[in-house]
Amino acid sequence: MKELESFINKNPPKRRVSKLFNFKKQIFYLYNNGHQVEQIIEYLKTQKIKVSKDALYKFMRKNKDNELIKNETVSKIEKVEKEEKPVSKAYQKFLEKTKEI
Repeated sequence: MKELESFINKNPPKRRVSKLFNFKKQIFYLYNNGHQVEQIIEYLKTQKIKVSKDALYKFMRKNKDNELIKNETVSKIEKVEKEEKPVSKAYQKFLEKTKEI
């Protein structure tokens, strides 16, 4: 393990990290709440980040945030589960019979 730590200390990563990566959550939050890409670019400008429309689209395609999509899906499922669904009289009778058994 010491060899690995030594290697890491002597050789910093050379892989380039996107300047948008630090704003990933904000970008997808805005997009998932109905903001247009142009509006997201305006937000990024306020954060002193210059990016083209194509670059932002590419970043979003490569970094789709599954957690935001999952959270959105879970909240929709919870809404559906909370809604009262109309139950037919035949189904109500069936439920009553099964309770008796």
